[in-house]
Amino acid sequence: MRILQKIARLPVIAILFAVCLFFVLYLFPHFDVKSISYKLEILDIRSSYSFADVSDLFKALGADGIKLYKEILIVDTFYPMVYTSLFILCMVYLGSAEKLFVATKWLNVNNPQ
Repeated sequence: MRILQKIARLPVIAILFAVCLFFVLYLFPHFDVKSISYKLEILDIRSSYSFADVSDLFKALGADGIKLYKEILIVDTFYPMVYTSLFILCMVYLGSAEKLFVATKWLNVNNPQ
C-alpha cells in the first residue's frame, strides 16, 4: 500500500488520464473496422458470436482488414491496464489526501472508524 501511495500523485494521475483520453479520442476511432465497411461490427462489442460470425467477419475484412484487426487487439490489450491503473491510483489518492479525506471517508476500507 505504501508503494501505491508514493505513486499516486497528481502528475502520474494526469499522465494516465491523458493516455486514456488518447486511447478514447484517437486510437479507438482510428482503428475502427467500420472505416473499412459500415456493415461490419467487431467481435468485442457483440454479446455473443459463433464461428460462422467470425468467419464471415474475416472474409469481409480481407487481408488488410485482418492486419488492422490484429492492431486493434494490441490496442485493446493495453487500454484495460492503463484504465485500471488510473482508477486504482485515483482511489488511493482520494483515500489518502488529507483535504479530501472527509468527502471520501467511505473509500477508506483500511481504517474502520
